[in-house]
Amino acid sequence: RAIEGTAGVAYISRQEALRRFSARLKGQESLLNGVTPDILPSSLEIRLKRDSRDSDSITAYVSRLRKIPEITEVQYGEEWVRRFTDFLSLVRFIGALVGGFLVLAVVFIVANTIKLTIFSRKDELELMGLVGATRWFIKAPFLIEGVLQGVAGVVFSILVLTGVYMAFLHNADILVGFNPMLSGLLFLPMEYLAALVAGGAALGFLGSLASLKRFISL
Repeated sequence: RAIEGTAGVAYISRQEALRRFSARLKGQESLLNGVTPDILPSSLEIRLKRDSRDSDSITAYVSRLRKIPEITEVQYGEEWVRRFTDFLSLVRFIGALVGGFLVLAVVFIVANTIKLTIFSRKDELELMGLVGATRWFIKAPFLIEGVLQGVAGVVFSILVLTGVYMAFLHNADILVGFNPMLSGLLFLPMEYLAALVAGGAALGFLGSLASLKRFISL
């Protein structure tokens, strides 16, 4: 594990290599009758840290491995890595477009919803002002409503995207030639989900505040 970026190393004996090879030949194990582990080489199976799994990091890591005299061959699926990197770039690009659209949509929808609510309760709000209600007391329900709408919008979007992601996984082998789940790729880590919900709440608050500043003076 001396090479930077290494998360774990497992020794694969010749016996284990033969067992794995046999497992791939489900229903055709008889083809290996008489085959001994000696025909297969022992190897080291290396697992990289999550932040070292991009294409450039993998290429640099493999270059360092090949400089070790005791290592005769390095196999890491170069074509698979390239395809996987292209796939991640596409996902990031689409995610940026969708994210930008959702930001604008949330602010627009919340601002207009709050505006309609203010118009529908105009007389009530004027009466509250006449009896001494503070500006922030009047604004608080609208701000809370905006936050809740922002959170609800994000949760709904996450549910829709989760459905799309699961549908993609079902056909991933056909579409891109590999299954992202096998590489440890998750839809969204929990910290990302929490950040999205918090962002939705903030956008809802800002959208609500924008309408309130226009129709209710500070």
